[in-house]
Amino acid sequence: MSDVLFKRRRGREIGNAVKIVVRKSCNEILEKEKKKAETESQNQGEKDDLAGIRVSYDMGWQKKG
Repeated sequence: MSDVLFKRRRGREIGNAVKIVVRKSCNEILEKEKKKAETESQNQGEKDDLAGIRVSYDMGWQKKG
């Protein structure tokens, strides 16, 4: 088996395993953030069912040319 073929096959196997771990980790952190935000909003006396979670984003779109 060539090194290129070995890398290609193992890369797929490892890539799928990494995706599973990353999804699980992201979901766990999301739940922790949600619980923390809910606790903080209750402590501040907010009555609605919305959790105040801060986010940031970048609206810098790449332009062609």
